[in-house]
Amino acid sequence: MALLPLHLTNSVRIVPNMLLLLLTACTIYCSLLYLHSDRRSGRWLILSSVFAGLSLGTKYLFIAPLAPILSKWLRDLDNGREFFDKRLLIIIAVAAAAFFISTPFSIISFDEFIRDINFERMHYKEGHPGAETSFAIFRFLKYLLFHGATPLLFAVCLAGIAWSTKDKSRESLVIYSIPVLWFFYAGTYKVTFAHNILTFSIALSIGGAYVLSKINNRKLQILLIAAIAAYPAIIDFGHIKQRIKPDIRHAAEKWVNSNLLAGSKIGQEVYTCFPDSKKVDVVFSGICGTSYMTSDSIRALGYDHLIMASHSRFSSDLDKYADKIANNESHLKEFEEVKVFNPGKEYQGDVFRILKFHYRYNLLFPTISPISLYILRFHPFNIG
Repeated sequence: MALLPLHLTNSVRIVPNMLLLLLTACTIYCSLLYLHSDRRSGRWLILSSVFAGLSLGTKYLFIAPLAPILSKWLRDLDNGREFFDKRLLIIIAVAAAAFFISTPFSIISFDEFIRDINFERMHYKEGHPGAETSFAIFRFLKYLLFHGATPLLFAVCLAGIAWSTKDKSRESLVIYSIPVLWFFYAGTYKVTFAHNILTFSIALSIGGAYVLSKINNRKLQILLIAAIAAYPAIIDFGHIKQRIKPDIRHAAEKWVNSNLLAGSKIGQEVYTCFPDSKKVDVVFSGICGTSYMTSDSIRALGYDHLIMASHSRFSSDLDKYADKIANNESHLKEFEEVKVFNPGKEYQGDVFRILKFHYRYNLLFPTISPISLYILRFHPFNIG
């Protein structure tokens, strides 16, 4: 797992998927212990259910309780017991308790909780600018093949999954059920965030390890490890080398705080630098929020400067985001570009720029300006 670029490239971000990876692995591990334990096995079932509930609260991974349920079902088949008994109720009750304790918001504000889930569902269904496709699973497979796992390592891992499923079908059912089903479920949407398939690295890692465990010749095993690890290691090294570079945002902060006048009103988009809020008035403008606004609408906000992020994400669908692209091009024409921060080879991060606003004043008909906005407030038609 440590070799997988899928795992390493996503480990630098604090996202729920990293915690989900750990909790899912714990769920599967405890379920396997329950499947093979003779005495005091109930504790492993309870622990597995706890981790399943915590997984559910981390990413609303609705299939998380599947591992303890499958391990119970397989053990019931061995012992000739009924599947629908009190242990099944224990799994459901413990998982539910862990979920509600870790996610009290689902009880305190149930309506808002459901609205948020529906919002995210529609977000993933409709697509995310810069990370979308018609069917995500094909993009995920391509990513794993050429970058997230690399060709040889990906092939070995898939072969190991198939091999272990053939040799140890019971254990494989418990191990692979959550990662594989989650991979296919995430693939049904349009959004192609790689961290959404991070739990699939559990299946890939175990599959690859199973192949290595079947090679009895020590030298051949070392050669195979070297062969499958070489390309991923190069990708990992390149990513680490990029990540240890200074962040362009920190360098930009010094320039912004030194060059922008105290008391200025600054609009700041996400993925840009953070001006000193004690020196200037900072207004959060969202994730590429100005792409959803016309230039006149931005003028109406009364900004002196705007720290604008790269809006290249909208190029993922030129037809769908034509209005956003047009707004962005309008901003670059209408407002003065004071400074562009480009990470280049020296820094890490994204391109962003500082725009300066110039307001038009006309004594006969004052157009959009802070003064005209104040006057228009008292217009009989309330057009201000």
